[in-house]
Amino acid sequence: MRKRHDTIPLLIGLLFFILLISAGCANSTEKSLVENTNENITIGSTINKEIDITFKTEEAIQDTYDYSEFNNEFWWYGTLDISNIKEMPSGAYYVTYSGQLTASN
Repeated sequence: MRKRHDTIPLLIGLLFFILLISAGCANSTEKSLVENTNENITIGSTINKEIDITFKTEEAIQDTYDYSEFNNEFWWYGTLDISNIKEMPSGAYYVTYSGQLTASN
């Protein structure tokens, strides 16, 4: 019979591994932001942004999506519009939103 304290390091290692894998996949559906850091970014600068979101039902799909993120020392805000909708074999909907984000502090 294994002692309880023998399995604790194993469980901690397994949890760490799962978190490491999920962190690597978290942003897989987002495309771009500020890729060229040589540009002079100031408050009011704009960038193009595209994100993908999966909805369980068609009724849950929003026409626009308010989006914000922190990148390159600025908050970027904007309202994105639907650019594509794809129905998945599972019945869920894969929706692409795109538009411009504006830099703020």
